[in-house]
Amino acid sequence: MKHPVKATCRPECPFRIESEDRRYLVESLVDHMWDAHRIALDPTEAREMLSA
Repeated sequence: MKHPVKATCRPECPFRIESEDRRYLVESLVDHMWDAHRIALDPTEAREMLSA
């Protein structure tokens, strides 16, 4: 059984997401970082952040 993984943005940002689908988490985090903060986050970096 998979366990949900939580992803957050910066400490001052209210963005929070939780899912068992890591691909969805990576895509959502990359999109959020660009849309909300204009930070281009590489999907590989996002995957590494979620693995930490």
